[in-house]
Amino acid sequence: MKKFFKTLLPTLAAILILCFCLVGCRSDFTVKFQTDGGTPVASQKVANGEKAEKPAQPEKTGFEFGGWFTEPSCAQGTEYDFSLPVESDLVLYAKWTDKSDVDFFTITVVNGTGGGSYAYGSSVTLAAAAPSGKTFVKWTKDGKDFSTNREITVEVTANAIYEAVFSDSQYTLTYMLDGTVFQTQTYIFNQQIEAPRPDDTEDYRFVEWKDLPDVMPAQDITVVAEIVRLRAFVTVFGAEGTGRYDVGQELTLTATVPTGFEFGGWIVDGVTVETGASYTFKVQDDVEVYADIKDVNSTDYFIYDADTLSAKPDAAFPQKIILPSSYDGIYITKIASGGFKNQTEIVQVVLPDTVKEIGGSAFDGCNKLQKSISKTSGF
Repeated sequence: MKKFFKTLLPTLAAILILCFCLVGCRSDFTVKFQTDGGTPVASQKVANGEKAEKPAQPEKTGFEFGGWFTEPSCAQGTEYDFSLPVESDLVLYAKWTDKSDVDFFTITVVNGTGGGSYAYGSSVTLAAAAPSGKTFVKWTKDGKDFSTNREITVEVTANAIYEAVFSDSQYTLTYMLDGTVFQTQTYIFNQQIEAPRPDDTEDYRFVEWKDLPDVMPAQDITVVAEIVRLRAFVTVFGAEGTGRYDVGQELTLTATVPTGFEFGGWIVDGVTVETGASYTFKVQDDVEVYADIKDVNSTDYFIYDADTLSAKPDAAFPQKIILPSSYDGIYITKIASGGFKNQTEIVQVVLPDTVKEIGGSAFDGCNKLQKSISKTSGF
């Protein structure tokens, strides 16, 4: 008999070790929910080490649900923590309290949602509901400041009145006149608008503010002045003629083309409107007109990059150079930084009036260059 047990014990030990290994190697576990007569809750398959999902709260007529517990007695200290990893099969038990034993309190909500009758200790979420044209300010509880958060969660311990407090929203009305801001005003929602009236000038006569409402909407708005233009400003590049003119006046611009240059036409809004040296048109509105004058030999001397011009390092420059106003229809507005550096033979430079900026050290090392650099509007 002793020999039999001696033979059996190693076998039993091996079986137990195998069982422990199988349990330890399980990939998932089952979490069951016992509702004790409440609405049923489905079991969950949970991967080893993962968390169980807290189910929707069950219901039981005449009872108040009090949470999930690991013991059937639902004793204090045995409530289950759903943030813990699941490492074995579980059975969780619903705790119920007879509603006749629970104190209920009324939560009154003014200007918001979430009010109602709740059991003592319940958590209730209240949300402020802003009327149109109002901005949320704060919550008060029984008349005293409580929170500045638009949505709050409160614990029910007694009857209470929560009120969401709002202020009138302010909105900006911007008046645009002839392309610039004339004035701004601030109004609250639905306030009567009192619009300013601009004075008439020698350039225009004011008519009205287009699409201006009678009262302020619940948003910022911009209105534009309708005007009758009396005078307009004509800006001419590459020729004479820049100035202010009466609307309807006929204006003729004439390009002067220096030797070594050719005329490519008059350009308005990127479109060639006239190929002859003279361009006649009626003034209607503010406009920019370009005389497209090109240096026939410019590619022998210059490098163009977008709207910037610089010298070719190996170019044999004459003593006097006349810079072109454009290249391939693009007007030259800037001399590159160091663009003509060490061009020692240059004595005089003539710039077109399209050039608005000269980069730093643009003419460093041009030792023969006169101190003054000519600028002409003739091209």
